[in-house]
Amino acid sequence: MKLQHKKLFGYLLIISLVIILCSCKPSTAVSQRFYFNTYCSITVYQAPENMGEIFEKVWSRMAEIEKHISRTDENSTVSALNRGENIEIDPDTAYMISLSEQFYSLTDGLFSPYLGQVIELWGIGTGDERVPSEAEIQAALAVRKYDFGAVGKGYASDEAAKILKENGIESAIINFGGNVCTVGYKKTGSFSFMKTPFTVGIRNPGSSRSDYLKVVKIHDGCVVTSGIYERAFEVDGKLYGHILNAYTGYPAESAVLSATVTGPLGSICDALSTSCYLLGPQGSEALLELFPDYSVEFVL
Repeated sequence: MKLQHKKLFGYLLIISLVIILCSCKPSTAVSQRFYFNTYCSITVYQAPENMGEIFEKVWSRMAEIEKHISRTDENSTVSALNRGENIEIDPDTAYMISLSEQFYSLTDGLFSPYLGQVIELWGIGTGDERVPSEAEIQAALAVRKYDFGAVGKGYASDEAAKILKENGIESAIINFGGNVCTVGYKKTGSFSFMKTPFTVGIRNPGSSRSDYLKVVKIHDGCVVTSGIYERAFEVDGKLYGHILNAYTGYPAESAVLSATVTGPLGSICDALSTSCYLLGPQGSEALLELFPDYSVEFVL
């Protein structure tokens, strides 16, 4: 009889522990700001009590990066360089130049960080879009003006993830205008000890934001998509997207609707996704061989 009582007590103890585990839901904290001309969001799971302070560290760093690499801020480091000023280059800008020039070389100039003047000419995404003349485009192509729109958000998301990890965060997802980076596994709900990867949807171009063609599962890595369906304008039935062909100065005309790259670093994913979009599936094969930790999904 005593043995049965002991078994019953054991069962009740186990049930009690399960109830306690299920009732202890880890806190989730979300913070959003507007940087890099887009909405930036960070979601942290199992957030500590000082999460507000950690968020402020991240946003302060994002403000610093933007102050360095923003082409549209006339007081930024990049703007000073574009004006030809002889200034000391900060580490953020130096990395942007180095990474962009690497991909400029690897793509034979098809991916270019020097299209700032051409981008300004088209004005895509500013509300003042227009189709410039051939003479205007050729003149703009002759001007080397930095623009890091193809790598900046990816780099910023890497830096955000770095700060979160340095402050003890083990589970988070960072979304900077569609550039997604994750920290650890998704620890949410009752069984937060389970290693559940984050899921990131690959959107169906031209469809609603909730229409996904595929879902990518990832932890401690990044997912970046390049495509023209977010920023484009139409004139006389022709669609002009924001990804430019550096050879012609015109928006790229490609059979690719989007290119999604997954890998460890957002900055590399960012540069690769734009490069792969421009090169297409076949043209991207040699480039991707140089980055074995990264993979691409094309939507044609």
